[in-house]
Amino acid sequence: MFPVEEYRAELERYYTAKKGSWRPHILQLMTELFSREMIDFPITYPITWGLPSHFPGTEGQVINAWAEGMPASMYCNACGESDATPADAAWRAETGNRLAYFLGFDNAYFWGVTHLALLMAHEGKYLLPDVIVPNEFYELENAKFSTSRGHLIWARDLVKTLPRDYARFYLCLTSPEHNRSNFSRDALRQILNERLIAAWNALARSYDTQRWELRLNDDEGNTPLLVDTMHQRLALTCRLETFSQSRLADWCLHHIGRLQELVAEESDISLKAINQQLRVLVDGLGLIMIDLHYAIVNANPLNGREQWALPELPPIATFTNSGSYAS
Repeated sequence: MFPVEEYRAELERYYTAKKGSWRPHILQLMTELFSREMIDFPITYPITWGLPSHFPGTEGQVINAWAEGMPASMYCNACGESDATPADAAWRAETGNRLAYFLGFDNAYFWGVTHLALLMAHEGKYLLPDVIVPNEFYELENAKFSTSRGHLIWARDLVKTLPRDYARFYLCLTSPEHNRSNFSRDALRQILNERLIAAWNALARSYDTQRWELRLNDDEGNTPLLVDTMHQRLALTCRLETFSQSRLADWCLHHIGRLQELVAEESDISLKAINQQLRVLVDGLGLIMIDLHYAIVNANPLNGREQWALPELPPIATFTNSGSYAS
């Protein structure tokens, strides 16, 4: 057994320092857990399934699978390094690396208490996570995902039925960051068709048919500020402390609509001014819609004064075709 209670003071100091900068639900959980004595964490079990234990006195027992999580993560990092690198090299405190956890809230106890205490037990040898980013439960058609009951969608099957960019965008937009949310096929079709695909196609058509030779105002007094603001808001969605997939998707939708209106309206805003903002939008879209980003970047010089070729997105009719606009 691992005595988690012996690390109470260190755990409480750690979480006290995180208040105000992490998602509130996990901090609330820790406050509740610290209000009572922490239970011991079993390292071995007297069962037959699992890796055999070699600790003296535990012959015939196996390692608790939950105790394997931390060394397994270290090993996974080491798989990307050279064979000569120790398995825990990337996790050593002296590296100066930053450690972040992305997990479901149902795993918050193990990663946020027991595994954290196991790292602390090495007395400064290993990094502690800068941030833990938990998601709440994600439902399928308003019911809990259940592999045992066959109530699930495998990612590999989903991307056989529609372009992976669409799947990635809808999953980001509906990410259960603070509250339980729902995956729905009908909602995916409606939301993406109306809010993403139609809006992007309207932007692409307005941009393609505009008579740019008549629009010569580079708007130097306002465009640099707009571009800088776009960059700042985009960065906020990606920072560990403010990480949000749903806000990233919203950021993309907002600027698709805003630029469509800016291009379509009767004004003299130049191609250069539009392209500077469009470039930031394309960079942001590339964090989710990797195929659309590749199609745009691969077909255009992406400089300021030349008109780009913007592909249109095919609407979602059914889930029986996975054709991609980037192919």
